[in-house]
Amino acid sequence: MVFDLKVIVDNQHPEEYSRAHLRTLFSQLEIPNTNWRSRLSAEGKYISFTIEVFVKTDEMMKKLYADLKTLPGIKLAL
Repeated sequence: MVFDLKVIVDNQHPEEYSRAHLRTLFSQLEIPNTNWRSRLSAEGKYISFTIEVFVKTDEMMKKLYADLKTLPGIKLAL
């Protein structure tokens, strides 16, 4: 199943720091990801990433969301 994953992170670190953590997670879980888009919030406190991901099973989706919670600065994943 292909869908757009939206991840909102604190803007305490450079954008590349958060990207690197997300890319590492996708690599560890062997989740293909493309079409990265990012946007800074109006106040500049948060960065939102929208990433097209391909997840094969519901179990893998649950694992992805569980592991996203462990990354530094993650506020929300939709």
